[in-house]
Amino acid sequence: MGKKKDKQRMIEEARMQRKNDKEMKIKLRKKMAKGYAFKLTHVYLQYYADFDKELATYKIKLRDVKGDGNCLFRAFADQVDGT
Repeated sequence: MGKKKDKQRMIEEARMQRKNDKEMKIKLRKKMAKGYAFKLTHVYLQYYADFDKELATYKIKLRDVKGDGNCLFRAFADQVDGT
C-alpha cells in the first residue's frame, strides 16, 4: 500500500512541476514580448541612433550578438576582429 501512495505522490509532484514550468514559460514569453515592444518605440530608436553616432567617433559599431553565455567574449572579438 505504501508503494502505491509513493507512486501517486511522485506523479502529483511531476504534474505540479510541469504546471510550474508551463507558467514560467508563459511569464517569460510575456516579459520578452514587452522588451521587444519597447525596442520598437520612438524613444528607444532615437536613443539607439544617438548612441551609435557617439560610438562611431571611436570606430565602434553596435551589433547584436548571440546571448549564449559567451556574449561578452563575442562582442569583444567582434570589435577586435570584426568576426
